[in-house]
Amino acid sequence: AARAAKPHLILLAGDVIDEKTWDVNVLRPLLKGLCALAPVVAVSGNNDAQPGLFDALCALYEACGVKLLQDEACDYTLDGARICVIGVQDPDVYALNMHEKLPGIPALHARMMGFLPPDDGKMVNLVLVHRPERTPQLRALAPKLIVCGHAHGGQFRAFGRGLYAPGQGIFPRYTSGLYDLDGAKLAVCRGLGNHAFVPRINNPPHMMLLILQRG
Repeated sequence: AARAAKPHLILLAGDVIDEKTWDVNVLRPLLKGLCALAPVVAVSGNNDAQPGLFDALCALYEACGVKLLQDEACDYTLDGARICVIGVQDPDVYALNMHEKLPGIPALHARMMGFLPPDDGKMVNLVLVHRPERTPQLRALAPKLIVCGHAHGGQFRAFGRGLYAPGQGIFPRYTSGLYDLDGAKLAVCRGLGNHAFVPRINNPPHMMLLILQRG
């Protein structure tokens, strides 16, 4: 599906491993295949923060050519347009490394704004963050688009809504597709797998194709 889409950029919104992963190298063929198509940018999710596996995952990303952003930003020129991709680290990764807990809003903004290049008025800020419920913290980054995962589509879906999402609770607001956020767009992917003990119901695996238009 990724090959058929002919993408300019591929985004991984986290949770590519979990506690059931025995060896991160099962991802190597997929990651190498994606990197052969286009630049691949990733952030970490809460399930990626597995003791003994997270460092191996980071090494695998580097070996395959995936750009892992950990409170960092990088510039891409795609079809003549300048895109700044800002990757926000997941708090569970901080907890795993015992560096800090969930960063407060001032600390997050201070750290992230230091990575942003000067705004020439032509740059588009695209924020990649695992958890959609963190979007209120990201306003200072002036995103045009925020891309997330984590919500599992709400696990059970009916009438276009999910039943439950981690971090959002019962009848979550952001579970699948595109949402308007006061001048920005929020894209939430339901994901391709299922690590939960309950099945996905009316909630098939999901991969998003995002098309940015000028003007």
